[in-house]
Amino acid sequence: MMIQRAVDTAALHRKLDTQIETAIMIAEHLGATLVTCHLQMARDMLGVPLSAVGGPNHDSTAPDPE
Repeated sequence: MMIQRAVDTAALHRKLDTQIETAIMIAEHLGATLVTCHLQMARDMLGVPLSAVGGPNHDSTAPDPE
């Protein structure tokens, strides 16, 4: 049960990261600096470092989210 929950949480974080990255690229293309900044802050505030769930900035030294 706990393993499945961790897998589901990691999948959700990867999906959110992908969606936020897409939104950031669109905002940058449109020159919306303030929107880009807010999206980057939202990405940073997901609660679990994306590197801890195998995100694009994966770091094996990242702390365990539990």
